[in-house]
Amino acid sequence: MERSTIGVAILVAVIVGCGGGGGTGKVCAPGASASCTCTTGRMGAQVCTSDGAGYGACMCSGGPGAAGTTGGAGTTGGAGATGTAGVAGNAGGAGSGGTSAQGGAAGGPACPVGCCAAPNPGMGGTTILADSVVGFSDTQNKCDWSYGYLPNGAEPFTLLSVFTGASWEEATSRPPWTVIFVDRQHSTAGPAHWSDRRWTSPGAGTISIQGHLAKTDPCCGDGTIGRIRVGGDEIWSANVAFNDTTGVDFALSATVLVGTTVDFILDPKSNESADTTAFTAVITK
Repeated sequence: MERSTIGVAILVAVIVGCGGGGGTGKVCAPGASASCTCTTGRMGAQVCTSDGAGYGACMCSGGPGAAGTTGGAGTTGGAGATGTAGVAGNAGGAGSGGTSAQGGAAGGPACPVGCCAAPNPGMGGTTILADSVVGFSDTQNKCDWSYGYLPNGAEPFTLLSVFTGASWEEATSRPPWTVIFVDRQHSTAGPAHWSDRRWTSPGAGTISIQGHLAKTDPCCGDGTIGRIRVGGDEIWSANVAFNDTTGVDFALSATVLVGTTVDFILDPKSNESADTTAFTAVITK
């Protein structure tokens, strides 16, 4: 009787033990994932542990990471300090002193603002005083330039009175053919009115005069003569044939005082036909 009771107890224990082993410890399949709600309200995922005892922490990608980006915005705020460095860039404004370097600081006034090309290629570190093309305007004496003619090539200098929007002319109709364009000139042979582009020096010292003379209308005629005078004295002249569109360059130097005139005169010779001639100059110091 005792043996029977022990056997039954062992059998019951085995059955209970087997039944317990199959129903306790695992609440999910190891490695399986399930959705969950993040603290930000977004949906995340949680993975079942390797022993099946439960799910791990809710993994919320994107939400917190995005917040990290916002923190980066704080770094952007630091970029404001870079903006302060931009103020140092204002020191670049001191570079405007380069304009001074072009002019007064080197001795004598520089070309007035808007009257010369900036920078002027090929001029190196010299001071630009005048540019006949850039300084051309509808106002007499602006940029120290004036536009007129010399009767038979001699004083007095007479200002041209008509500006057409593109040229200074002696009258409202042609002839006379006394005309000064931005980069060209034409003179009248009868009466002999030689067109004269005149620059008046605002300072004193030694100047350099560089430029070009060439026919622009090769049609006919007998050509022209370009003449340069400083203070009334002729320092250069060149004869260009009626069809010479290549022309000549010039590079001269002269000494001037305040008020000294530099004249770029076109001599029409005896025939004014097709005499339009390019005559340009840059004056430096």
